[in-house]
Amino acid sequence: SMEIATRNLPKKIANPRRCSWVVGKIVKHALIPTCQKLNEVEGLEINLYGLPSKYWGQEQVVTGLLTGKDLLEGLNNQDLGEELLLPSVMLKPGQGIFLDDMTVEELSDSLCIPIRIIDSAYEIINAALGEESTILDH
Repeated sequence: SMEIATRNLPKKIANPRRCSWVVGKIVKHALIPTCQKLNEVEGLEINLYGLPSKYWGQEQVVTGLLTGKDLLEGLNNQDLGEELLLPSVMLKPGQGIFLDDMTVEELSDSLCIPIRIIDSAYEIINAALGEESTILDH
């Protein structure tokens, strides 16, 4: 769980980072405490974006239903920092493709930002901290 994943956060990170984490609007509220904990780490700044889906015509949507176009529309002209963290549930299983067939590369190019796909709470934390290797036991 996120609670366990955020239990052993460092006080600060050596290389300051700013990144954005994107989820469906319906779950944003539940993830705010995790985001706040991450932002208490000195040198780390995480923007949490909870997006609606115009594609499905739904304001309150789960993360897994967000499409490439939803992300493009929702994040265009936003200050996203240096990396975009996207949960893997947005992608078709085993493919770097969103439900509307936009590729991760296309979105990355359109928003002019590197994208990192994350699978779990631990990966969110590690990606946020900029750790290439896992700092927490699964």
